[in-house]
Amino acid sequence: MILTEIDGVPLYSSVQEALAYAAQNGLSGYHTHNYNGQTGYMGGNTHSEATGGGMTAVIDPDENVDIPEEVSDNALNNNSNQTYTGY
Repeated sequence: MILTEIDGVPLYSSVQEALAYAAQNGLSGYHTHNYNGQTGYMGGNTHSEATGGGMTAVIDPDENVDIPEEVSDNALNNNSNQTYTGY
């Protein structure tokens, strides 16, 4: 589920949605934002990466998107994810 958009990029309620968005837009990983007291997930390792051009697809939450296991595993185990607050 899309919680909101920040700088034109969707903020999702789950890591899997953020990773699917990232995979569809040539990005990897995810980072978090605090939105209305809830943690939201955005595709791309950093907000700067997520907002840098080339992104075209917003995933349909009802669509089953296959995320390569190595992408999902790497992102879920990546300790460099950033958290942004104040949005």
